[in-house]
Amino acid sequence: MTRQNLLGLLLTFWLIVAVSFFHLFFNGYANYANKISSIVSCFIFVVSILLWGRLQKGYFSKFVLFFFLILAVNIVSMGLNYDYPLSTFFAYIFLYLVLLCYYPINTYLEFSPQKYKTFLNAIEVIATIQSILLLINELYNVKTGNTFLHVTFLTNISRYSPRAFTVAEGVLRIAVLIPVSKIILNDFRVIGNLKEYFSFVLIALSIIFVDQSRMYILSVLGSIVFMVFVRAKEKISLKRAILLLIVLILVVVIGSVFINSIIITLGDSTNGSNYARAQARTYYLDILRQKFYWMTGLGIAIPDKSNIFYWFIKGPAGIFNYNDIGIVGVLAAFGIFGAIWYIWLLLKSVNLAFKSDGKYKLLSLGLVIEALISIGSLSYLDADRVVCLPIMLGIISAGYKYSKMGSAGNGINKDIGGHTYDVVRY
Repeated sequence: MTRQNLLGLLLTFWLIVAVSFFHLFFNGYANYANKISSIVSCFIFVVSILLWGRLQKGYFSKFVLFFFLILAVNIVSMGLNYDYPLSTFFAYIFLYLVLLCYYPINTYLEFSPQKYKTFLNAIEVIATIQSILLLINELYNVKTGNTFLHVTFLTNISRYSPRAFTVAEGVLRIAVLIPVSKIILNDFRVIGNLKEYFSFVLIALSIIFVDQSRMYILSVLGSIVFMVFVRAKEKISLKRAILLLIVLILVVVIGSVFINSIIITLGDSTNGSNYARAQARTYYLDILRQKFYWMTGLGIAIPDKSNIFYWFIKGPAGIFNYNDIGIVGVLAAFGIFGAIWYIWLLLKSVNLAFKSDGKYKLLSLGLVIEALISIGSLSYLDADRVVCLPIMLGIISAGYKYSKMGSAGNGINKDIGGHTYDVVRY
């Protein structure tokens, strides 16, 4: 058991925790899995420092540190403005400690290209298992009205079966693009890519029929189209042109269904969800103009209904949420510095992804495009999606580093006799 393999096992366990042990044990995903993920993140963070005697930095290490500085300002602001107990602060801040896992993820991915590949395979396998269980659970629920997974369901809100909340927002959001990038890199060949096709179909079906978020589906479709365009541009051929045309037709047909559905929803003034989102944006932007809220935000901690500040943050009707309004929600929760930080992070990710090359570029670009498409309605700083950030940033950082080393012609030892040697540390 080498240090590298030990870290790999710990990160695999962290991924399993992030999917709430496949929803087999805990009742209430957000209440348990996110907290346990943070605990495990802190543990792995400390272990990685003890194993190597220092903090392994990456291209996003300063961003993570800046975020915790913004979080500290947020805490001070809430302490001055609201009469919150200390436990309220800790409960909400604790969820963001999962970002510490960026450092051990970056450490592991930068050992060698083989470790990078192993980590992506682990995500793909775990997500495939999760998707199989979710789809079986969904079918079982349709047939019997019961579930065997500990997943929170909302009934009678869609044309499909009951919708499961917070089950595909974390690991699946990253995982769905991993097999896609491999399939596109191999020009959609079926032979040799059966595992990737199998994984992608199952993960995509779980997103469509279990999570049922239309913007989520559109962000995945948009990412796939962009990845196909980038691949086709590398070397135009008749085969790639035909494949691109087929993919575009499929995406247009499938995407039009969800776009039309979104347009109908936005035009429906009686739709409660649509009303809540539209009014939340207006409400928060008006509130932020008062005092210094635009600088510090309203705060991430939301007290219970007995506290008068609950109605201040959740709106007069108590139906407004940061999670539903994307970058405006980030601005409302963290203030102008939090919003700038998030946009700056995405721009840095775009820059590194475009500068990457070869097999690393497609996946990095796909992950960034997915986040950009979602920015109007979702953000990766929401509690159910924050696990995406350390994974996404680690993948992009390592991909760029390998591309840079490869173009320089040094730094990475090539495979010799089937064995991959570690990246030279510097």
